[in-house]
Amino acid sequence: MVRGNKDLDRKRMMWAGIGFLIVLVLLVGGWRWNERNKQIEQSEQNKQIETIAEKFNEAKAVVTLNPARSRELLKEVEPEVQKFKGTKKIDQRVSAILGEWGGVWNEAMGTKLASPELIVDLGLVREGMTGEKLEMRDGKLEVLDTQGGRLVEVDPEKKSAEVVVGKNDLGEARLLATYPGKTVVLSDKGIVEFPNPRVVVKPDDGWKDVVDMGMWGGNIYLLSKTGIGKLQGGENGYGARQAWLGPEDHQPLAEATNMAIDGSVWVIGGGNILKYTRGVKDSFTISGMDKAIGNGAVIYTDDETEKLYVLDATDGRVVVLAKTGEYQNQYTNDEMKGATGLVVDEKAGKIYLLVGSKVYEINK
Repeated sequence: MVRGNKDLDRKRMMWAGIGFLIVLVLLVGGWRWNERNKQIEQSEQNKQIETIAEKFNEAKAVVTLNPARSRELLKEVEPEVQKFKGTKKIDQRVSAILGEWGGVWNEAMGTKLASPELIVDLGLVREGMTGEKLEMRDGKLEVLDTQGGRLVEVDPEKKSAEVVVGKNDLGEARLLATYPGKTVVLSDKGIVEFPNPRVVVKPDDGWKDVVDMGMWGGNIYLLSKTGIGKLQGGENGYGARQAWLGPEDHQPLAEATNMAIDGSVWVIGGGNILKYTRGVKDSFTISGMDKAIGNGAVIYTDDETEKLYVLDATDGRVVVLAKTGEYQNQYTNDEMKGATGLVVDEKAGKIYLLVGSKVYEINK
């Protein structure tokens, strides 16, 4: 009986030993398998990081000579860098890239931190005066104060300003446009022309939906949600408003807020820019921007200006585009937020901004 118990105990111990050995083998095998997987994973991760580092270093190397290529490489690298950024222990190479990222990206984007210089504060010229519209004529800046019913002329060189026309002549002013030798204002009186104040076009019921006005070739152009109207200029004044666009091109203007003219008409609204030439929609696509244009943006160009300039007050920046659509560079500063007017003098290398009662100058 005792002997039988001893045999049973031996068998139990044997099976226990076998079980222990099996568990040990499984544990050792699992550890080795896990270590092997870790090595494979680390090897793959190392390859990925090496590829990221190579692309980032190439982006740095070409950032001055070929910023478009640098931006392209950085866009490829960014999602991979962000993926490794969330790991518990960040690789030193990834940390180095993250440390340099902002500077390289800004350089590739041509982002310049602007330093706006105050030219004049309209509130000091006339208490409570502010501006909504900004244009340039014959080297002077024209500011329209729609609330006070005033047209103000600013001399950027002398940094001075004076009220040249008041509400009696202007009426309830809404929009402003300039042309060499003349300024026109759209108001409840009609279209009033200066420097010798006179109504050159009587008011039209169809003006209620007009959001912007421009001049080119001696003609007046009116932008509305339903299209663009043209008032032909001549020796005896201006003709009646005529539709400049065909019916098929009206619909895209539903979000239009602003326009600029250089022979073609450039319309901005809803974050998009549309180009029209000879009354027909032209091909134009923006490329290379880091983020979309915000709502309420203002566009500027003319027939003597090589680039397109977009005031994106939402993000506090002025974006420079080639007239073929390629992104060029941008100027940023929080003081630009809330700006409503933009004028650019490429020959003088100046950007002018209207922010409430203040007119600023930025050196390009």
